[in-house]
Amino acid sequence: MKRLTFGKLIIGTGTLVLLTCIVFAVTVVARFLWPYLGGDSLETQISKLKASGEPVTMAELVGPAIPDSQNAALIYEKAFKEMGFPKDKSQFEERVESLLDDWKSGKTNAYPKLEQFVSQYQTVIPLIEKASDYPKCRFSVNWEDGLDAKLDHLGYLRCLSTLLSCATIVEAHNGRIENADHLCELKLKLSNAVQGEPDIISFLTRTSLIRSACSSIRASLEFGNMTNTQARRLYDALSAIELNAHHKRALQGQRIQGIGFYKQIASGRIGSTKISDASTKHRFVMGAFLRPDQAYFFKEMKREIDCANVPYRVLKARKTDETIECNMPSLALVSMIFVSGFGYNAAQDWAVADINGSQIALAMRVFHNATSSYPQSLSKLKTEPGWKLNMQDPFSGKDFIYKRKGKGYLLYSIGRNLKDEGGWDDFTPAQRAMHPRPDMPDDIVWKMEH
Repeated sequence: MKRLTFGKLIIGTGTLVLLTCIVFAVTVVARFLWPYLGGDSLETQISKLKASGEPVTMAELVGPAIPDSQNAALIYEKAFKEMGFPKDKSQFEERVESLLDDWKSGKTNAYPKLEQFVSQYQTVIPLIEKASDYPKCRFSVNWEDGLDAKLDHLGYLRCLSTLLSCATIVEAHNGRIENADHLCELKLKLSNAVQGEPDIISFLTRTSLIRSACSSIRASLEFGNMTNTQARRLYDALSAIELNAHHKRALQGQRIQGIGFYKQIASGRIGSTKISDASTKHRFVMGAFLRPDQAYFFKEMKREIDCANVPYRVLKARKTDETIECNMPSLALVSMIFVSGFGYNAAQDWAVADINGSQIALAMRVFHNATSSYPQSLSKLKTEPGWKLNMQDPFSGKDFIYKRKGKGYLLYSIGRNLKDEGGWDDFTPAQRAMHPRPDMPDDIVWKMEH
């Protein structure tokens, strides 16, 4: 047997160390460096979207210009001016919040003050009504500005909706139920003012406007005896609302904004802020650094767009949000801003629950007008009034929960937390905003006591 000399031992050990270093280096490159060097470039990702027929610019999403003779935005802008916006917007919001809080708390002098407040804006409501008759609406927004786009009109529209809420209370309190119902209809049409906008903030604003209109319908039902004709008009206005296409368009706009953000970083600027020189070295380094972020961004945005119409409860059951959070690469600068998970699906389902539930409540008013009582079960509404009703609660996938309560009824959706709390809705919107606990009861409720 040959003896192992010291020299050979050193050489053998050196080879083993060298092989270990090579394996370690390959592991480091594969684990940490390859994501920054491999994958498709931004230009390649954009080319793939184009080839699949997906929009890659805001101009493609927005479409051609709308003639002034068809554009409701011009009339809404006159209404904004009549209300003194933007100068008087904060004053309006503070005043109306105080008045509505007084009215809800039952203060004795609350109603006269609310009536006087509404009378100051009598020239505004006819403008809202005129705008609602126009076939299209597009506000002057430079969507190519991305995150810097000015969306002041969204806040102004919310103020118009609040004004209509106040006017609805005044009309219903004075026994003019037909006028109150007409104002509810105007609120529903107002939500359509932003349905063509390719922005997620516009979409969320629209869902909040729809929920506000449905809240006014609840109040009108509670105030007095709505006629069958009035109930049918509101039912038809609710039926005309379509959210799926707007949700998808808004997410496509979100993706385009993300693409623009990547381009800005590569150019050395974010908006008007210079972050570095747009040199070849900068573009190479930033391109490599952002490569895993880009790959993740395009994959997840595609998934969000594909799932735009999937119910929130289904995505929640798949634990989709947790998967997104776990798979997001470190230092995903752009994805952290634009990849949201599926909270927007919950916002859409909330609006859908309000629409479906409001239509059921309107049908029950017609049933009551015909029989002097409410049905023992929702199935009875199939014959009277015989409207096409979607009885499904989007948050449960089952029928809305319905119970007779004395001479009235309780109808509710289980809400975003997907828990049945028995129709408990004692929290006000302000309380929910102050204490947004995941376990907070959030049933969406229609309650009639007479």
